[in-house]
Amino acid sequence: MKTNCILIFLIFFITILKSQDWIQNIQDPINFYDIRKAFFNSGNAARESNGLPKDDESSKFKRWEYFMEPRVYPSGKLPKANCLKEALDDYNKLNPGNRLQSRSKKWTSLEPEEGFPFNGYAGRVNCLAFHPTDTNMIYIGAPAGGLWKTQDGGLSWNVLTDHIPSIGVSEIVINPIDPDIIYIATGDRDAANFISNPYSYGILKSKDGGLTWDITGIQYMLTNQMSVARIIMHPKNPNILMAALKSDQTNYKGIWRSEDAGLTWTNVSGGAKYDIEFHPVNPDIVYTSGYKNIQKSVDGGKTWSIINSSDLPPVADITSSKIAVTPAAPDNIYVEYIALDGYTYGLYKSSDAGKSWTKINSLRLNTQGSYDFEFAVSAADTNFIVTGGQNLYVSTNGGKDNTLRNAGHVDHHGFYFRPGTNTLYNCNDGGLYKSYNKVNSWINLNRGLNIFQYYRLGCSQINEEFILTGAQDNGTLLHRFPYWQQVLGADGMECAIDPFDDQFYYISYQYGNFVGGGSASPIFRSPPGAGSTNYAWVAPFLIHPKNSQTLFAGGKDIYISKDMGANWINYSTGLTKNDLVGGGFLRGMAISESDPDEVMYAISYVVVYKTDDGGKSWQTVTSNLPTSAGCLNCSALSSILIHPENPNTVYVTMSGYSKNNKVYQSNDGGVSWINISGTLPAVPVNTIVYEKDNDDALYIGTDIGVFFRNIRTTDWEPFMDGMPRVPVQELEIVEPFHKIRAATFGRGLWEASLDDVQVDVKENAKPKDKIALYPNPNKNHITIEIQELKEEMEILFFDVNGIEVFKHKLIRLNEEIELPKSTSKILYYQIYSKAEKLQNGVLHVN
Repeated sequence: MKTNCILIFLIFFITILKSQDWIQNIQDPINFYDIRKAFFNSGNAARESNGLPKDDESSKFKRWEYFMEPRVYPSGKLPKANCLKEALDDYNKLNPGNRLQSRSKKWTSLEPEEGFPFNGYAGRVNCLAFHPTDTNMIYIGAPAGGLWKTQDGGLSWNVLTDHIPSIGVSEIVINPIDPDIIYIATGDRDAANFISNPYSYGILKSKDGGLTWDITGIQYMLTNQMSVARIIMHPKNPNILMAALKSDQTNYKGIWRSEDAGLTWTNVSGGAKYDIEFHPVNPDIVYTSGYKNIQKSVDGGKTWSIINSSDLPPVADITSSKIAVTPAAPDNIYVEYIALDGYTYGLYKSSDAGKSWTKINSLRLNTQGSYDFEFAVSAADTNFIVTGGQNLYVSTNGGKDNTLRNAGHVDHHGFYFRPGTNTLYNCNDGGLYKSYNKVNSWINLNRGLNIFQYYRLGCSQINEEFILTGAQDNGTLLHRFPYWQQVLGADGMECAIDPFDDQFYYISYQYGNFVGGGSASPIFRSPPGAGSTNYAWVAPFLIHPKNSQTLFAGGKDIYISKDMGANWINYSTGLTKNDLVGGGFLRGMAISESDPDEVMYAISYVVVYKTDDGGKSWQTVTSNLPTSAGCLNCSALSSILIHPENPNTVYVTMSGYSKNNKVYQSNDGGVSWINISGTLPAVPVNTIVYEKDNDDALYIGTDIGVFFRNIRTTDWEPFMDGMPRVPVQELEIVEPFHKIRAATFGRGLWEASLDDVQVDVKENAKPKDKIALYPNPNKNHITIEIQELKEEMEILFFDVNGIEVFKHKLIRLNEEIELPKSTSKILYYQIYSKAEKLQNGVLHVN
């Protein structure tokens, strides 16, 4: 049985691109900038420019580049694989009472099973393992969402690894004698020839069915660029394991073998290895594929020899290969090779355990440089062979003829035949699918798999149930809870919803390609240069907070439209022309809520830009922020936020792993900056938002979750109860509904209530409010409790359009009043004493 499994975390790069020559030209593979230089010098940087982009070489590289560049700036030195765990350990030592326990209500997933659409996607699934005795129990690995388990054949799923920071799974092996013993390979097998998922822990082992995990003798060392491609277990002696490894260093690549259940390992065959399989009947015979060759062992993997045959393709014509075996014909070996241009070279078969070979076909299948390349032979029928790359092909005559078939989703990463049957499981970019009938139809097994890899989100401020999310591999999703649907393909990016009329919204895909949406959407054109090298992989987009006809899009310049995207003009001519870091792209923008026609800020990786005259002139206000090139303890800017009432109060967050450089605040419009990082762990911070009417409350999304602080707290507090330890790419607060939402890269969309945020409070802190309204939500009857009665106090209520619907004079400390019937589910209130505004807020009406 073919059991090939991979993991993809966060943003990815290709195992072998259309030409592998560029890999050989890298002088220092440990350095990000050297890797990028070699890639672009190779000519592999071309990309689709018409229509929705395909998953070409540039797209895969750009995902990896987008993720890594802000985290390794400015040194380019790739992080240690276990850097997040070390940062958490250090944080917990400094904060022994916290232990990352949240002081808030729990976060909950916003992708409920009852809202799952028919044949909907789930995000990428890349590996699978069957329980040895229970046919209803299956394990799968998600690229950034960890290890999942079903006990009902895929009708529902539970995650087993949310407590491990930012984990993905690249291979799963289960002990057939004691199924509670599970091994998983973390890291990204489908990354580059030597680039692995930066958040990997090597091969982990569980002895209790996945509740707890220990590190084995193979621990990831990113400096050696180790990547586990496959793990297999001896069918009769589970203490014997073998792992196929890739690495840029000779001493680490090859087949590693353990005879003590993973405690220690020995390298028994050198050279990069991509696949390994036991003979289905005789475990003394083992096959492996490497770079330009295949090998065989006849002593259980202790020693190896290259299989040579004039019937196999010339070494100069191929790169990597993968192997399949089947118990239906134990001495058969099937090898599929990848040509130099990244397409399949052909399928070869041996019927005598590798002594002689026959070429079965010359199928030219786009594997995107073997980024998504799979093939498998049925466990019951040697004529039934499936081959997948970007698309899926099926043969029912042993590989001679192949037919293109529908497969639920493109980009295939793992095929698994149920032992002894023709039942096929397909892991692809859309999730997990099963077929009983030789791929004539598929059963969708994605319900309950919350593993979308989101870049951005946009929330309606009018309709609590309306959200947009941009997902890698799965385009833009429109949520009207509990249901959702895909509304745009490619990789989904920034989303924005009109704050006054959510019949108008904007979605996008890579490189600044924005699209107008909604039932009332007018003519919309993407901003100038969209889809070109003038925009970042994820380009920022804003709607004017008071005039939603006005839009802003950021590339190397900022463009403004005053007619909802029908026409655009340059708002910042030549803004980033001297910014040579990261392509000089704008990565974030913020517009002043209190003075939106004059004040806007924007950031690249290293510069904060500001205008206070409506774009007529711009200045840099980076000042003393730690972004200087050559500063090894510096970090890249990742997001920016303006105080809603004071445009001179600005906050920025920093990516990277340097300690104490996480969040900065300016109170003078960027003339100077104050470090407010406190004791935050040394992990990248990706996003920041502000909550009104809560003592300058700030929330940040990091690579391990969310933190909170306001003027009443002594430091940042964990705000992640119930949330997996996963990168939070964007946060948004929905003020009218007292909610905060998080788009995560690997575990989908999450929400928490802001009604009862509990924090450690400074001594002598004053109560937040002197006036309380309850119940909230209510049914038209409310009680207003006042601690101090002032002269001429009055409360006014407004609907969502700002029209006054009711007012009432307050004459007692406690008053119960009845509101007039209203169709509005939300009422805004303001309380005045003479001309002084005392308090404002939102009242929800049931």
